[in-house]
Amino acid sequence: NSVYAEYFKDIRATRTTISISALPTPIAVEFKVIVSAPGASSKLNSLPPAIPNTSSNSTNVIDVSAAPKPVGAYPHARVYGDLLFLSGIGSRTPGTNAIPGGPIRDENKNPLPYDIKAQTRQVIENIRTILNGCGSRLEDIIDVQVFLVDMDRDFSGFNSVYAEYFKDIRATRTTISISALPTPIAVEFKVIVSAPGASSKLNSLPPAIPNTSSNSTNVIDVSAAPKPVGAYPHARVYGDLLFLSGIGSRTPGTNAIPGGPIRDENKNPLPYDIKAQTRQVIENIRTILNGCGSRLEDIIDVQVFLVDMDRDFSGFNSVYAEY
Repeated sequence: NSVYAEYFKDIRATRTTISISALPTPIAVEFKVIVSAPGASSKLNSLPPAIPNTSSNSTNVIDVSAAPKPVGAYPHARVYGDLLFLSGIGSRTPGTNAIPGGPIRDENKNPLPYDIKAQTRQVIENIRTILNGCGSRLEDIIDVQVFLVDMDRDFSGFNSVYAEYFKDIRATRTTISISALPTPIAVEFKVIVSAPGASSKLNSLPPAIPNTSSNSTNVIDVSAAPKPVGAYPHARVYGDLLFLSGIGSRTPGTNAIPGGPIRDENKNPLPYDIKAQTRQVIENIRTILNGCGSRLEDIIDVQVFLVDMDRDFSGFNSVYAEY
């Protein structure tokens, strides 16, 4: 966090920080970034020189005083074009930093009982507070990443509260299990928001930015693909971009897992084939893209989540390269 601040204190990019079990090489940290690159497509054949930065950090960064203060050198939100990117938002209460339902551990790292439903509800209300401060609404969210510290314990409770808020919003969603978050909380969301005209409206906030997208027309569910496990669709269209929810290796129709599941009903580990699972994930993505009139060849960005990096990276990577 201290080194990050040396570089990013004035850049003010949104940020999410999570603890994972491993990376493909024996390193301790990795970043994934999205970059403003106006005119990049037309300049690819003449690079270098660098693409000039035409955005103003002083005008497209948003901090909302009514929301919990970030724990590092990053803002609550940042506008780019008609999109609003939020940093990872947790369950701390604004002002007091109290955690509804209790923290997951004490100062000595000893586990404590906590209420995942209360924490999930506070995360969403914190996001609502930030969006209100940006002139937007929960209904404008188009993509959600959810980070749970204990998937087995908390998914059901989180999922039920999520449905209360997002059943009709129909944002795409990816939910992953991580080992820790920077504060003693159990859940964090990172969202991307449709915010037409946001750049021009920052100086006049509020009022709210109108929602010009239609949830009934820009949401896609593909019947030939595995059914989502929560209140979210397979895909959502925004402008020239197609956002997919997290897609796993279940077989359409039967929900069987090619190569076998990684554990039984009692959480005992089982042997499985990572190559078969990887291939099914990609074929499921192909099915969804075909249902959207797109192709694998149209993909521009991929995030991959492996449960066992040491065991599975090589096998996954070889199948990935086939496609």
